[in-house]
Amino acid sequence: MIKIVTDTTAGLPADLVKRYDITVIPQIVSFGEETYYEGVELDNLAFMSKLKASRELPKTAAPPPELFYQEFKRFASLGASILCIHPSSEVSGTVRSASVAAMDFPDADIRVIDND
Repeated sequence: MIKIVTDTTAGLPADLVKRYDITVIPQIVSFGEETYYEGVELDNLAFMSKLKASRELPKTAAPPPELFYQEFKRFASLGASILCIHPSSEVSGTVRSASVAAMDFPDADIRVIDND
């Protein structure tokens, strides 16, 4: 079994995520002091609303390794191979977070793809 893990920057439609059982790790979006998990605590409509009301552009951050760890643990316990597809490490820290989490599972087949 192969499990695909990506993040919200992929912009995958919900029906595709559901059809192929793709795990989508949320990026972090900050408006000033308010921080949200993209797609979990902040959907597109809320994002656009906040963007229109904000005086500053939002900032983004890569998800922490802990979010990947949770999914890797679940899939590794099933004996699944894990394929992680994320933006290039040149523009995002997401590959780094996934790679750090993968180090906790040396016996699992986890492949973190760096689209550089």
